[in-house]
Parts: sequence; structure tokens; C-alpha cells
Amino acid sequence: MTFNGMKKIIFGIIAISMMIVSLLGGTSTMAKDTNGKTAVVSISEKKLKLNVGSKYTLKLSGASATVRWESSNRKVATVSQKGVVKAKGIGRATITASLNGKKYKCKVTVKERNEVHAEYIYAYVGDKALKIKLADNSSADAFVEYLSEGDVTIKMSDYGSFEKVGDLGTTLPRNDEDITTEAGDVILYLGNKITIYYDTNSWDFTRLGKVQGVSRSELKDILGEGDVKIRFSLK
Repeated sequence: MTFNGMKKIIFGIIAISMMIVSLLGGTSTMAKDTNGKTAVVSISEKKLKLNVGSKYTLKLSGASATVRWESSNRKVATVSQKGVVKAKGIGRATITASLNGKKYKCKVTVKERNEVHAEYIYAYVGDKALKIKLADNSSADAFVEYLSEGDVTIKMSDYGSFEKVGDLGTTLPRNDEDITTEAGDVILYLGNKITIYYDTNSWDFTRLGKVQGVSRSELKDILGEGDVKIRFSLK
């Protein structure tokens, strides 16, 4: 086979591959960023569950141009042009982000406002109980509602020599702010991970609560080293 013949075959394979990708579509696509590099564009959440009155910020990662946000049902959920979703009424809505002719969707289910009120929750580590005073935000309210369905046991691991972290098994609304943690802070990270800090760290987090009545050294001893199962409960 000649060199020119080989080139034609290679270019043909590339063209067919690009056509297949174009036809299949999906929740993520490729786009050029401001430096001309290829970036994957995707929406941060495909499904959300919110309570009436709560909010959540959706993001379109990899987007280098202006994103247009819209809601299929503004009576259920609205969305700002910064991607902030506000739960308005019970029902379902689809939030759509449009970029360069492509659409990225998140299905939102809105339920009644949490009617379970709690000032404290508890974290059980072995035979030790940690009393946690809840923060005043929609994230803590959603966590209380989650726990109202039953206790939640989470396998938590050390990270960075300052926290225990584990997957919640659900996604809670985020109220991120710039926080420098202290020992005893209970933090929501990325909406789906819970952490108990036994030392300091600075980042954009959502505060869920604060462990009461134990010192830093006592907390570290209770949490121990390595993986640990922690049961979160309303009582």
C-alpha cells in the first residue's frame, strides 16, 4: 500500500469516529477553552432532590463561553443565569444549561419543606456518642430530613491528617463559604460527602454543625486512626 493510500484510510477512520460521536451525543461534549485546548463540558448534577425553600448551585464545568440557564417549570424550580436553583413548589422540573448549541440537563424533584425540627444530632463511634449542634442552613435541614428516615452509618477515612471523611449516600443542597475549620466542625463537601474535622483546613465548604463538649485531643482519640464506621442519628 502506498503512503497516500494509508493517509486516506487514516483520515477516513477519523472522520467516521467524529460522525459517530456527533450522532450519539450525551451529557458531556468537547469544547475549546480560551487557550484553544480541548475541554470536556459537563453539568455538575444530573438529578437533584430539594425541599421547598432550599437552593443549589449547578455548574457547567469546561464552559468557556456564556451559559444560558432555564427551567421547564418555574412554579417548581427557578434558575438564575449563574446556575442557582431555587425550589419554589412541590413537583418536578428540568433545568437546562445551553452552550454552543448543546444542552445539558438536570432533573429536579422538589418535596415539602422539612417538618422535622432538630437542634442537635448525634454521631456514634463505637460506644461513644458525639453531640452535634446543627448549623442554621438548608443543608443541615436536609440532613435532618435524611436522618428522619432512619439512622445512617458511614464508613469514614482519614484524609490530610485533619479530617475523617465518607460518602453520604445522597446529595444535600450546598451553602458553600470560605471556612477555616476547627476541631469538631462537621462539614458537607461537594454536596455528597460528610467530614468531621479534628484539625484545621481552609476551603469552600458547607457547615453542617459542631461537635459539643469534647476537646481536640479527646475527639481525635474517639475517632481513632484509620477507617471507622460512624452512625449518625437524630437521637
